[in-house]
Amino acid sequence: MLGLTWHDVDVPGRTLHIDRQLDRWSNRSPLKTKRSRRTVAVTSALAAQLAAHRLASRAGERDLVFRRHGCQYTHGGADRALRRALKRAGMAPMGWHELRHSHVSRLFAAGRDPVSIAARVGDNIETVLRVYAMSTTPPAAARMSRTPWPRSMEALWKRVEATGGSKAPPPPPATWL
Repeated sequence: MLGLTWHDVDVPGRTLHIDRQLDRWSNRSPLKTKRSRRTVAVTSALAAQLAAHRLASRAGERDLVFRRHGCQYTHGGADRALRRALKRAGMAPMGWHELRHSHVSRLFAAGRDPVSIAARVGDNIETVLRVYAMSTTPPAAARMSRTPWPRSMEALWKRVEATGGSKAPPPPPATWL
Protein backbone atom coordinates (compact mmCIF):
# COMPACT_ATOMS: atom_id res chain seq x y z
CA MET A 1 0.00 0.00 0.00
CA LEU A 2 2.93 2.34 0.54
CA GLY A 3 3.54 2.44 -3.23
CA LEU A 4 -0.03 3.51 -4.06
CA THR A 5 -0.25 6.78 -6.01
CA TRP A 6 -3.31 8.95 -6.63
CA HIS A 7 -3.23 7.76 -10.24
CA ASP A 8 -4.05 4.30 -8.83
CA VAL A 9 -7.14 5.53 -6.92
CA ASP A 10 -10.51 5.69 -8.68
CA VAL A 11 -12.84 7.39 -6.19
CA PRO A 12 -15.98 7.43 -8.39
CA GLY A 13 -15.40 3.78 -9.34
CA ARG A 14 -14.51 2.89 -5.72
CA THR A 15 -11.40 0.92 -6.68
CA LEU A 16 -7.65 0.87 -6.03
CA HIS A 17 -5.33 -0.38 -8.75
CA ILE A 18 -2.38 -2.11 -7.11
CA ASP A 19 0.61 -2.54 -9.42
CA ARG A 20 3.69 -1.24 -7.54
CA GLN A 21 5.14 -1.40 -4.05
CA LEU A 22 7.50 0.74 -2.05
CA ASP A 23 10.49 -1.43 -1.25
CA ARG A 24 12.68 -1.22 1.87
CA TRP A 25 14.92 1.30 0.08
CA SER A 26 11.92 3.60 -0.63
CA ASN A 27 11.85 2.85 -4.37
CA ARG A 28 8.59 2.15 -6.20
CA SER A 29 9.15 -1.30 -7.63
CA PRO A 30 7.11 -4.05 -9.32
CA LEU A 31 5.13 -6.44 -7.18
CA LYS A 32 6.45 -9.96 -6.58
CA THR A 33 4.01 -11.83 -8.79
CA LYS A 34 1.69 -11.20 -11.72
CA ARG A 35 -1.28 -12.15 -9.55
CA SER A 36 -0.29 -9.45 -7.03
CA ARG A 37 -1.20 -6.79 -9.61
CA ARG A 38 -4.92 -6.29 -9.18
CA THR A 39 -7.84 -3.91 -8.82
CA VAL A 40 -9.50 -3.92 -5.43
CA ALA A 41 -12.99 -2.58 -4.75
CA VAL A 42 -13.43 -0.43 -1.65
CA THR A 43 -16.48 0.71 0.30
CA SER A 44 -18.12 4.03 -0.45
CA ALA A 45 -17.05 5.23 3.04
CA LEU A 46 -13.38 4.50 2.29
CA ALA A 47 -13.67 6.13 -1.16
CA ALA A 48 -15.06 9.27 0.52
CA GLN A 49 -12.22 9.27 3.09
CA LEU A 50 -9.66 8.93 0.30
CA ALA A 51 -11.25 11.84 -1.60
CA ALA A 52 -11.10 14.03 1.52
CA HIS A 53 -7.50 12.95 2.18
CA ARG A 54 -6.49 13.90 -1.36
CA LEU A 55 -8.10 17.35 -1.08
CA ALA A 56 -6.40 17.96 2.27
CA SER A 57 -3.00 16.86 0.97
CA ARG A 58 -3.25 18.84 -2.30
CA ALA A 59 -1.51 15.92 -3.98
CA GLY A 60 -0.85 15.48 -7.66
CA GLU A 61 -1.73 12.44 -9.77
CA ARG A 62 1.73 10.87 -9.37
CA ASP A 63 2.11 11.62 -5.65
CA LEU A 64 1.99 8.80 -3.13
CA VAL A 65 -1.30 8.44 -1.28
CA PHE A 66 0.31 7.70 2.07
CA ARG A 67 2.71 10.47 3.07
CA ARG A 68 3.50 12.25 6.30
CA HIS A 69 4.41 15.92 6.32
CA GLY A 70 4.85 15.77 2.54
CA CYS A 71 7.36 12.88 2.66
CA GLN A 72 6.80 9.24 1.86
CA TYR A 73 6.53 6.77 4.69
CA THR A 74 9.36 4.39 5.37
CA HIS A 75 8.40 0.86 6.35
CA GLY A 76 9.40 1.60 9.94
CA GLY A 77 7.35 4.80 9.93
CA ALA A 78 4.31 2.92 8.62
CA ASP A 79 4.77 0.29 11.34
CA ARG A 80 4.87 3.00 14.03
CA ALA A 81 1.77 4.69 12.56
CA LEU A 82 -0.07 1.35 12.62
CA ARG A 83 0.85 0.75 16.26
CA ARG A 84 -0.41 4.24 17.22
CA ALA A 85 -3.67 3.77 15.28
CA LEU A 86 -4.34 0.38 16.87
CA LYS A 87 -3.67 1.80 20.33
CA ARG A 88 -6.06 4.73 19.70
CA ALA A 89 -8.71 2.24 18.53
CA GLY A 90 -8.23 0.16 21.68
CA MET A 91 -7.09 -2.87 19.67
CA ALA A 92 -4.37 -5.39 20.44
CA PRO A 93 -1.00 -4.74 18.79
CA MET A 94 -0.51 -6.54 15.47
CA GLY A 95 1.40 -6.17 12.24
CA TRP A 96 0.38 -5.53 8.65
CA HIS A 97 0.39 -9.22 7.79
CA GLU A 98 -1.93 -10.00 10.70
CA LEU A 99 -4.33 -7.34 9.40
CA ARG A 100 -4.31 -9.10 6.03
CA HIS A 101 -5.05 -12.43 7.75
CA SER A 102 -7.84 -10.81 9.74
CA HIS A 103 -9.37 -9.26 6.61
CA VAL A 104 -9.40 -12.57 4.73
CA SER A 105 -10.67 -14.46 7.77
CA ARG A 106 -13.53 -12.01 8.19
CA LEU A 107 -14.43 -12.31 4.50
CA PHE A 108 -14.63 -16.10 4.90
CA ALA A 109 -16.65 -15.74 8.10
CA ALA A 110 -19.04 -13.44 6.22
CA GLY A 111 -19.55 -16.18 3.61
CA ARG A 112 -17.63 -14.55 0.75
CA ASP A 113 -16.65 -16.64 -2.27
CA PRO A 114 -13.10 -18.09 -1.92
CA VAL A 115 -12.27 -17.41 -5.58
CA SER A 116 -13.16 -13.74 -5.22
CA ILE A 117 -11.24 -13.51 -1.94
CA ALA A 118 -8.14 -14.94 -3.66
CA ALA A 119 -8.44 -12.37 -6.45
CA ARG A 120 -8.95 -9.56 -3.93
CA VAL A 121 -5.75 -10.31 -2.00
CA GLY A 122 -3.65 -11.28 -5.04
CA ASP A 123 -3.20 -14.91 -4.06
CA ASN A 124 -4.16 -18.23 -5.60
CA ILE A 125 -7.23 -20.04 -4.37
CA GLU A 126 -5.27 -23.02 -3.04
CA THR A 127 -3.16 -20.81 -0.78
CA VAL A 128 -6.15 -18.82 0.42
CA LEU A 129 -8.06 -21.98 1.30
CA ARG A 130 -5.06 -23.68 2.90
CA VAL A 131 -3.87 -20.70 4.93
CA TYR A 132 -7.13 -19.01 5.85
CA ALA A 133 -10.11 -21.32 5.45
CA MET A 134 -8.52 -24.33 7.14
CA SER A 135 -7.46 -22.36 10.19
CA THR A 136 -9.56 -22.83 13.28
CA THR A 137 -8.07 -19.79 14.98
CA PRO A 138 -7.12 -17.13 12.44
CA PRO A 139 -4.36 -15.03 14.04
CA ALA A 140 -5.93 -11.58 14.36
CA ALA A 141 -9.55 -12.58 13.81
CA ALA A 142 -9.51 -14.63 17.00
CA ARG A 143 -8.78 -11.43 18.92
CA MET A 144 -10.97 -9.13 16.86
CA SER A 145 -14.14 -11.11 16.29
CA ARG A 146 -16.24 -13.69 18.01
CA THR A 147 -17.80 -14.76 14.70
CA PRO A 148 -17.80 -18.58 14.44
CA TRP A 149 -15.38 -19.96 11.86
CA PRO A 150 -17.15 -21.77 8.98
CA ARG A 151 -16.75 -25.54 9.29
CA SER A 152 -17.72 -26.09 5.65
CA MET A 153 -14.34 -24.74 4.47
CA GLU A 154 -12.62 -28.08 5.05
CA ALA A 155 -15.09 -29.79 2.71
CA LEU A 156 -14.63 -27.00 0.15
CA TRP A 157 -10.84 -27.32 0.30
CA LYS A 158 -11.04 -31.10 -0.23
CA ARG A 159 -13.26 -30.52 -3.27
CA VAL A 160 -10.78 -27.99 -4.71
CA GLU A 161 -7.87 -30.41 -4.15
CA ALA A 162 -9.79 -33.26 -5.79
CA THR A 163 -10.55 -31.22 -8.92
CA GLY A 164 -7.08 -29.73 -9.26
CA GLY A 165 -8.14 -26.30 -8.05
CA SER A 166 -8.34 -23.00 -9.82
CA LYS A 167 -5.02 -21.66 -11.08
CA ALA A 168 -6.23 -18.20 -12.04
CA PRO A 169 -9.01 -16.58 -10.02
CA PRO A 170 -11.27 -14.20 -11.95
CA PRO A 171 -11.11 -10.50 -11.21
CA PRO A 172 -13.00 -9.34 -8.12
CA PRO A 173 -16.66 -8.40 -8.51
CA ALA A 174 -17.41 -4.79 -9.37
CA THR A 175 -18.87 -4.19 -5.93
CA TRP A 176 -17.39 -5.58 -2.71
CA LEU A 177 -19.08 -4.90 0.59
